[in-house]
Amino acid sequence: MLEWVDVVAGWWADVQVRATAVAALLLLALAWAAGQLHKRRQVAAMLAAVQDATFGRCVPRSRTGAWGFAVSVQPPPEPLREFNISYHALSIVDPVDWLRWGLLRQRRQFLVGARLLDAPTAEVVWQRGTPPTRALGRRPGRAPWVFQRFDFSGAEYATRGVNVGALRHALQEMVTRFEPRLRLVLVQRERQPEVQVQLVGKLDVRDVSPLLAVVRGLGRAALLR
Repeated sequence: MLEWVDVVAGWWADVQVRATAVAALLLLALAWAAGQLHKRRQVAAMLAAVQDATFGRCVPRSRTGAWGFAVSVQPPPEPLREFNISYHALSIVDPVDWLRWGLLRQRRQFLVGARLLDAPTAEVVWQRGTPPTRALGRRPGRAPWVFQRFDFSGAEYATRGVNVGALRHALQEMVTRFEPRLRLVLVQRERQPEVQVQLVGKLDVRDVSPLLAVVRGLGRAALLR
């Protein structure tokens, strides 16, 4: 009798373990599916905002999906020769994204890369939390850089060129408006593309149009003579 009771108890415990495992897998699968749907909605809303904010047609550079999108604006607005925009989505309900966030420290990203019609006459480098000497890279060029600080935040940045006032103003507008999500603002002739802007974290779709307008302002300021 006791042996039979032990067999039943073992069987019931095994069933409970399997049921718990199956339920956990189902919950993870549902969370993943919900995360995919959530990210697709994020991507669709952000892509629509980009299309509304640009003056050309957004041509995909890769397949759009739950991961995000990468597009090129054709024709690029003046004064740009290329205008590439990408967005990487992330969802707090997706178990895969939990690992990306927890282990790899990944976040949502909005990236802009633009090539100018001509070599920039004024250049600027700003990277959040990083001294300009490190952000300049291994080939900073021959002309000297001037290192400065923002009065309102104390953040350092570097400029180079004959007429940097307009470029400095555009940088200040961008930093003031989009901190703390803003991570990188770069206008440098030794880089390709010459203009690079990176935002990390949640970006409201209403901010896309003013952000891209300031990027174009950076380009115009960089070409002043």
